[in-house]
Amino acid sequence: MKGMRTGYSDFLYLRLNQNETNSFTAATNHPPIPSILSSFLMVVKSIAYMDHLKLFLVVNTNLYRIF
Repeated sequence: MKGMRTGYSDFLYLRLNQNETNSFTAATNHPPIPSILSSFLMVVKSIAYMDHLKLFLVVNTNLYRIF
């Protein structure tokens, strides 16, 4: 179960990196204001991913308590 947890966080990390590079390339093609907007959206996305991971960990620990 522990291995699965680290695999899941690795997957999230990869997804975050992928989004980061995508928004960076999109930002370089635009004037400054949209680049600020895209970086802000990137931060919001990463926070959402972190909340998702936290929720996943909470569910896991509750399962451990039950079994």
